[in-house]
Amino acid sequence: MKKTYISIVLLAFGAVISADSSAEAYGSGWYGEMQAMVIHEHNVSRSYKPEDQVSDLISSISIGGGYSNKIGSKSQLIISGYVTYNDHQEFSDLDHVATSLGFNLTHQPGTGYGAYWMGISSNVTHLSYSNSDAREGLFYDLD
Repeated sequence: MKKTYISIVLLAFGAVISADSSAEAYGSGWYGEMQAMVIHEHNVSRSYKPEDQVSDLISSISIGGGYSNKIGSKSQLIISGYVTYNDHQEFSDLDHVATSLGFNLTHQPGTGYGAYWMGISSNVTHLSYSNSDAREGLFYDLD
């Protein structure tokens, strides 16, 4: 029952963020995003042996948003934050909440159809499990 309440609260929060958000395409402004998925995972155990592989149905809801800031005519900075909840039907010890913060800086030195892009991005994610402390932690990503 607790999982249902969490999902409803996250869904309502996402609706509020989405209703008040607006950003130009490739422009500056606040934005909101919500995603809901149902996934059938064939190898939840991450095993290479077929006889050890198990499957599960996973429900996921993600709510987040950020700010996009166009810097001149060739660069853009995006700062974002997301909260994602994953619910496993069979393996409830894998249920978790992931909280992420990140940024992305993109620059296009030239213009035209074949012009290339350069970018740098970083993200930090905290995983919180209700029944599996060994899986909890921070993940850092730098691209």
